[in-house]
Amino acid sequence: MSNDILALPHKVPEVEKWRDEPNLLPAALYTLFDISNDDFIRLQEACEMECEIHRRGDCVKPPPKFSFPDLKSIMEYHLQLAEAKQFDPTLFIVAVDKSWEAEGVLLVTLDFDDDQVDCISDKFWVQANKSGSCFVNISIGESDWQKAKQSFAISK
Repeated sequence: MSNDILALPHKVPEVEKWRDEPNLLPAALYTLFDISNDDFIRLQEACEMECEIHRRGDCVKPPPKFSFPDLKSIMEYHLQLAEAKQFDPTLFIVAVDKSWEAEGVLLVTLDFDDDQVDCISDKFWVQANKSGSCFVNISIGESDWQKAKQSFAISK
């Protein structure tokens, strides 16, 4: 897989407006490949496996469109969705290929450090079954991005 497919802009100033806005919205779940509905549900369930949820979609859910050719396209679409306040505006999960069970998924942030002046994007590979709980821990302030990355990132 080409690194261009996984490229993100370094700075994402569009998300600064959400920095101080509390949200407990679910993470959007995207793919960089075509996937059947049944397989997508399996992916979503894996991502939510360690979340304390009551219903599928409380922690991680698909947006109306979830399959894209590259990470930059996902980011652009995600920024549009963020305006509707149905998904966390700065964090999302991406299954890069069909081997996500073995290879993991990407946890992506569009603003990894609130102390920075600029909103800087970052991403790391994480096992799918850890991605939802990792997202929740960052969202509720139980962990920050750097701690989560140190604890849960897997090598690729």
